[in-house]
Amino acid sequence: MGTSGISWASLNDKENGMKEVLIIMTMEWFVLLPVAYYIDQVTPLGGGVRKSPHFFLSLFRKKPSSSIQRPILQRGGSKVVQMDKPDVTREKELVGQLLSGLKSSQTIICDNLKKVYPGRDGNPVKLAVQGLSLAVLRGECFGMLGPNGAGKTSFINMMIGLIRPTSGTAYIQRLDIQTDMDEIYTKMGVCPQHDLLWEMLTGREHLLFYGRLKNLKGDALMQAVEASLKSVNLFHGGVGDKQVRQYSGGMKRRLSVAISLIGDPKVVYVDEPSTGLDPASRKNLWEVVKRAKQGRAIILTTHSMEEAEVLCDRLGIFVDGSLQCIGNPKEETMSQGQGLTEEIQKF
Repeated sequence: MGTSGISWASLNDKENGMKEVLIIMTMEWFVLLPVAYYIDQVTPLGGGVRKSPHFFLSLFRKKPSSSIQRPILQRGGSKVVQMDKPDVTREKELVGQLLSGLKSSQTIICDNLKKVYPGRDGNPVKLAVQGLSLAVLRGECFGMLGPNGAGKTSFINMMIGLIRPTSGTAYIQRLDIQTDMDEIYTKMGVCPQHDLLWEMLTGREHLLFYGRLKNLKGDALMQAVEASLKSVNLFHGGVGDKQVRQYSGGMKRRLSVAISLIGDPKVVYVDEPSTGLDPASRKNLWEVVKRAKQGRAIILTTHSMEEAEVLCDRLGIFVDGSLQCIGNPKEETMSQGQGLTEEIQKF
């Protein structure tokens, strides 16, 4: 077309062929975009829970009632006898009552949740989570204390949809993590074990981005971002408008907690929030988590009994993929005593 380039008026010129090119590109967009979306949903590329190849047919079916129906699991193979402690047994009985419809106030219900990693390269099968049954109320912070490799992060990854349970399931406000993760994503927040932040973006830009993912727009989005920055003490002095690469470790952790709370999620998972922080930063982060308990359920994993006593309403000791005991943090400290500390340190 020479130095003048191409214009809309010259699209009808049969010599340049641009009209045909644009038509083909438009057709490819409408054809390939649905294909790419379908492949992304039914293949496990990049992690996440893979959907059934026929998942799109559910759009034409009548949505079932929200009542929880406990799945019937077929157990085969050798019989395994587990001698649960009374507090763990009571929790399982409570879960059974909740799933039977006797009570429904709990926000999170885990029903015999299990994750088994197959053995590879000569390594044995790894039982990461072994039949976990748990119920967490709204307004409650439940702590999971245990050594590295106990299965805490595997449990969190199942609850947030990164990996699929081997058996069992869990319900988030009566939604099944096996089938309803698309709806659960809008109700939950996650503070991962390691900060997932962009060094070149500011704290405010992070919150704007994640706020839009939670369907916040306009004034509601701006107000939520301002409130989040204030709640984690990143508002004053223009700290929220600085790039994340200028943040200290404690500031990054507080920003990660703020990201998990944007959009007022009803369920929040906090994975070892204070690991590697100095005492002052740890104390600031604890204050943020304590304020966040209002109106939502929080599951927090930690290595620190001190942190569990400060933040958690109930505490579960997690060893070798199963709950060893569950109860009030102070009661657990008194009942388990030095033996618990030595047992955890072995790992």
